[in-house]
Amino acid sequence: MDASFYDLQKSHAEDWLKSSPQSRPLGELADCYCSNIRYRNVVSPQFGLPLLTGKDLDIVNDDGLSYFSKVLSQNIQHEVLRENDVLISSAGTIGKLDFVRKNHEGRYADQHIIRIRPHPNGIDAGYIYALLATPLVQAIVTHQSAGAVIQMLSVGEIRTIPVPRLKGETAIGDRIRGAFDARAASKQLLAEADQATHEFHKLPALSEQQAEWLDRERKVESVMVSAWEVALANGDGAEYRLDAHFYNPLARLAIKNLKKCGTTLKTVGQLTERVFTCTRFARTYVDKPHGVPFLSGKNIIQVRPQDLKFVSRSETEQLLELRLQTGWTLVTRSGTLGRTCFVWENYENYTGSEHLLRVVPNESEIDPGYLYAFLSSRYGYEQILRFRHGSVIDELTDEQLKCVLVPVPAPNKQKLIGDKVRAAYEKRAEAIRLEDEAQEILMNELHKTQAKKGA
Repeated sequence: MDASFYDLQKSHAEDWLKSSPQSRPLGELADCYCSNIRYRNVVSPQFGLPLLTGKDLDIVNDDGLSYFSKVLSQNIQHEVLRENDVLISSAGTIGKLDFVRKNHEGRYADQHIIRIRPHPNGIDAGYIYALLATPLVQAIVTHQSAGAVIQMLSVGEIRTIPVPRLKGETAIGDRIRGAFDARAASKQLLAEADQATHEFHKLPALSEQQAEWLDRERKVESVMVSAWEVALANGDGAEYRLDAHFYNPLARLAIKNLKKCGTTLKTVGQLTERVFTCTRFARTYVDKPHGVPFLSGKNIIQVRPQDLKFVSRSETEQLLELRLQTGWTLVTRSGTLGRTCFVWENYENYTGSEHLLRVVPNESEIDPGYLYAFLSSRYGYEQILRFRHGSVIDELTDEQLKCVLVPVPAPNKQKLIGDKVRAAYEKRAEAIRLEDEAQEILMNELHKTQAKKGA
């Protein structure tokens, strides 16, 4: 009985998709289901199975994945993901999508993700993904959801989505597969860059077991700090701090390993032209044709920035100074700290929130791609995190980020790592281009079908 279910936009989208003579409900072309509601014991990655939740579907990396116990879970084989499964979130933020390729087979999905598995020798899975990503289907999905507080989408509603059969289905599917393969290649390149960053400096992986805890059994997370360490801020002269997390054992272990690695160490401040954040400014939001994209902290970790806002070109003072530039590293400085992004064939000439720190490398001192690789590594992240402050919302300043220690290898080694980072971001750009091409082909075919119906 809720009015949104009868929204005209939803009705128009359904009529448009049903205009094809061969249109059929999705439930007739694919199995649509979700896993059972169950209690899952979350454990460390080495003891668990990777679990996708709705929030993971539009994130570029896998750092936030949960793992549930292998030993304490039974009868879960039907929950495992297979290549060419299409995933759609069904709770909270509904309609987020993912497409399972070979590198993600064997993962599991929770009950808030609906699996769409095409019937054998039936419809192209890549085409289904592209169709679900269109504004037409997203409008249907949004208005089919229900819930007073948390929006929910049922499997039955997904099964009723009309699927027009088009001539270009294979071409569309090929581009979607190409896009997700490009993203997989991007992840691999970034993993290789991270591995090389560790190997060149002989840095071991950071482990909580190797860190120095006062209570070795860690029934209470505690650490002993001498007055000398407090006075000299772990010997690096960074800050005089009395809050416990500044002396986090993992951060101390990271700094200790860096000082033993034998590579020249410099601070971010010594390797950059500037580290800054823009001042707060009046934002006049406008429609896309009249504005410049405005990035927030959550956007920089998304596969494709969602819900982007646009600030006015004519009403925004000092717009040129606010624009992001190629080679910069962005670091979140408020809320969830330490998220990083490299500006390379993605956000050039966008503007960004004051909650993003801009790291402008001095290219005569450091390769921009290498600097990003280190700041996004565990050694960079743990150093960044130790500077957090704030009683409710964590904060980080530009001066604090300048104190992060960076090992500086020979220029040829920097370039090798930097080239992998740049190639990875070029793969991400290629993925977005292929998805856009798939959408263009799909919409052109739908327009042709509509034109024939009108004739």
